[in-house]
Amino acid sequence: MLYFIFGNDIKKREVARDKIWKKVGDNFLIARKIDRTNYEDIKNYFQERSLFGERLIIEIEDILTLESTRKYLYDNLKEVLSSENIFILDEPFSLPASNTKVIKDGKLKMNENYFDCSTLKEKPDLEPGRFCDLVEERNKKEVWIEWKKIYSDWVNEEEMFLQAALWYRWKSIWEAKLQNKNSRWDFYTKKNIEIKYSLEELETFGKEISLMAMKKTNGEIDLMREIERFILKI
Repeated sequence: MLYFIFGNDIKKREVARDKIWKKVGDNFLIARKIDRTNYEDIKNYFQERSLFGERLIIEIEDILTLESTRKYLYDNLKEVLSSENIFILDEPFSLPASNTKVIKDGKLKMNENYFDCSTLKEKPDLEPGRFCDLVEERNKKEVWIEWKKIYSDWVNEEEMFLQAALWYRWKSIWEAKLQNKNSRWDFYTKKNIEIKYSLEELETFGKEISLMAMKKTNGEIDLMREIERFILKI
């Protein structure tokens, strides 16, 4: 069985996950998370059970944004849909065409178990990838200039999307550092990117970034200005 969450609206995503967990109940065991680094492991869970025979929950994150991993999911979608295990496909940054294909191909068996959590308006001249690249490069001046461009165009309309993109990139850098690596393999550029943050900095800033969305929701901060303050500290 497949549940599909797509889109970057934090509140909608929380509601979607709550609905899924209520549907799933307590009769499943959370197995593992799958992303672009281990996407081929999906096939290991079509029929797998826990040691005590429990059905499993497998969370799949951000594999529709890369052509090779996207194709792998398409090729194995039939098995995912027919499995007695639960697959939760979570795609905050996937393109509408990719979302539509999964829904269309799986419609007969998904039983409306897909959740549109998108609020992003098309901004053809600006996207958060360049911003995240500069944060990773630790280029304070250029990342601040990029932030100003985004702020001038978006104001506060898509601030949650920018925070989500920043948090996702930060997690990728942090995970690589936790594996005692000095660089991170980037699937888009096919290059190793030097990690310019210490583990302590990744932990400290990581907690700060992850809490931004919650503080914004609680009305404690101006999120775009909070991101600017983060930039000035890197």
